[in-house]
Amino acid sequence: MNKALRTARANGVTTLHNPAPAQALGSQFLALIDVLVCNEVEAYMLTSIKVKTIAHAGRASKSVRAKGVMNVVITLGARSLVYLHEVEKNPLHIAVQRVKAIDTTAAGDTFVGYLAAALAQNMSVAAALELASRAAARAVTQRGAVPSIPTRASV
Repeated sequence: MNKALRTARANGVTTLHNPAPAQALGSQFLALIDVLVCNEVEAYMLTSIKVKTIAHAGRASKSVRAKGVMNVVITLGARSLVYLHEVEKNPLHIAVQRVKAIDTTAAGDTFVGYLAAALAQNMSVAAALELASRAAARAVTQRGAVPSIPTRASV
């Protein structure tokens, strides 16, 4: 994986990684990632910071950044998400759409997939996070993993 990330970096390709299921990642690996997306459990695995509040997520995002990741997104489910951009000192707190969750199985995969697709289409990070958040919110309103992932037109 490190070789693929080094090749991407050498060729100007943006890399996005989601350490799911939760796993520890070495600093050499993290330094090659442009955008890291993790939830509270994954953030804890990377930082030993229990992410129970937005403030905790902010501290965790700074800790991950200190390990070399350029951009950090920490998702907090229905509570919100925190985004720390490579040139900012402080993370942004971004509210998410509130919905009645039925099945959260595909929420993370939907969020990461939509975010990656939006960034690949050169959407701004703010717009990409908004789209990914709306898609994940829609996904949790349906049962099942694959069937719950919404089409782009429905988002």
